[in-house]
Amino acid sequence: MGKVYIIGGMAMDVEGRSYERLVKEDSNPGVVHTSHGGVGRNITENLAHLGVDVGLVSVIGNDDSGRTLTRKLITLGVDVDNVVVLTGEKTAMYLSLLDADGTLKDAIASMDILSKIDISMLRPLLPKLMKADIVGLDTNLSPETLEFLGSELAPHVTTFVDAVSAPKAAKLRGGLVGKFAIIKANRAEAEAITGIDTSTEDGIRAAAENMLEAGSKNIVITMDSDGAYFKSASGSEGFVPPGAVSKVVSITGAGDAFSAMALYGYMQKWPPEKTMRYATAMSSLVVQSPVPVPDDLSLEKVRMLAEHAQW
Repeated sequence: MGKVYIIGGMAMDVEGRSYERLVKEDSNPGVVHTSHGGVGRNITENLAHLGVDVGLVSVIGNDDSGRTLTRKLITLGVDVDNVVVLTGEKTAMYLSLLDADGTLKDAIASMDILSKIDISMLRPLLPKLMKADIVGLDTNLSPETLEFLGSELAPHVTTFVDAVSAPKAAKLRGGLVGKFAIIKANRAEAEAITGIDTSTEDGIRAAAENMLEAGSKNIVITMDSDGAYFKSASGSEGFVPPGAVSKVVSITGAGDAFSAMALYGYMQKWPPEKTMRYATAMSSLVVQSPVPVPDDLSLEKVRMLAEHAQW
């Protein structure tokens, strides 16, 4: 198994969870904690737990948050040579507010620094990136940077894109989505990319077909508690049920875990259905954890859940 590079955000997460049902516009008793986050960073850490040789391309501020985030990755063996420290900038931060059942109610993403992951930063890295097995991207990157990578990088190496959120996924509209081989999006993100209503199974199928027609090779659309759908240019497709969850603690990081496991499966050339089973299993492990990437996460844990679940 070769090298993987992830290009995307790293951030400090601050999460508040109400003890009781959240009351809007009021002070709610609960618990607040911080953890390491950012879509690109979370995918990177998950891959490291799976034993992948992975490097992260990102930016941080010259502050305690940035240094803390980087140290954690170093302890896991992640290549951080291309994490750039920017003096005068603040490391990205993600503030989320969860209801008592762990569902997300509101969030603020302070991610302005991520605009510095731009063409001038990435152009010198192209020779290195082209030697990777897979390069993963998140849509925290600007439309211009995504267009650059789609044109310069995607023709030479397999690319994986996590759509991140509906507003950010919209950057892939207008045919840009077709420049990347593997797209992972949730319902809202798929709708933002294609303009197709994804509230039904037929709509999900149509959105996936739309992205394939644009030029992508593999589409994955996650459906929260309803599982996931996959469709490839080779003709394989199907719905996969969600992994078993005894109690939802926090959904933060679940999508990133899914992306990491999906990326791993594509690297291993697994059949799509196996890849999706493992991805939903890994996501289900994360929603039962208070942090976006549990320290004890491993391929063996995912395998035990994926292979022994009643599908």
